[in-house]
Amino acid sequence: MNPTSCEEQCPAGVAEPLKTLLLAACDILSLLLLTLIPTLTVALDLRWLHNGVGEISITELLQEGVLLAIVVGLYWKGRRLPEVRAFLWLLAGFFGCLLIRELDVFFDKIRHGFWLYPALLLAMTTLLYSWRQGWQTLLHGAARFAQHRSALFTLFGLLLVAVFSRMFGSGSLLWNEILGVQMAFEFKTPLQEGIELLGYIYVAYGILTQGGYLRQEPPASVHR
Repeated sequence: MNPTSCEEQCPAGVAEPLKTLLLAACDILSLLLLTLIPTLTVALDLRWLHNGVGEISITELLQEGVLLAIVVGLYWKGRRLPEVRAFLWLLAGFFGCLLIRELDVFFDKIRHGFWLYPALLLAMTTLLYSWRQGWQTLLHGAARFAQHRSALFTLFGLLLVAVFSRMFGSGSLLWNEILGVQMAFEFKTPLQEGIELLGYIYVAYGILTQGGYLRQEPPASVHR
């Protein structure tokens, strides 16, 4: 098994079944603490700052901070591991575009919708670099990633951001009928932003703390 942040904390010489349980307990405890963060930040925004979880809020700023950590972490790992660099930097470019989109309120000071131009530039630059490295290199990195448990955390986080937050936080689909249009509008923004933050946290947990798949080549017969 490839080492992860939890595995590094396990005492040496522990029997394999006990080690597996300790790793699971470490994951559960870590995720329990991380899952509390969105609720706390949304509560602070609503009860203390009274900002309605708008563009300038603790929740939004933390989203951007988590995305920045993901991008920097992927870029740093890519510099150290050239054999999977194309895939890691492609992921970094993707999350970089998400970060630029999250910062649209600042780009709008230049011109409304201006965020699209730096996002397109970053996307084209990343795709060009990945293409120059060759598809085999890209597929090799993607296959290593898909075999590791970190892919599950990352995929789950992306589904929370891209699907669940939009569907469950939709006023027209759910909350307009329950709360009324005006109240639903005030309710859905904190709900969506909190779910998005949770999703980004799960992505960061998968990529940054469960990154053991990068440290050694996983056996072909092992599936995580």
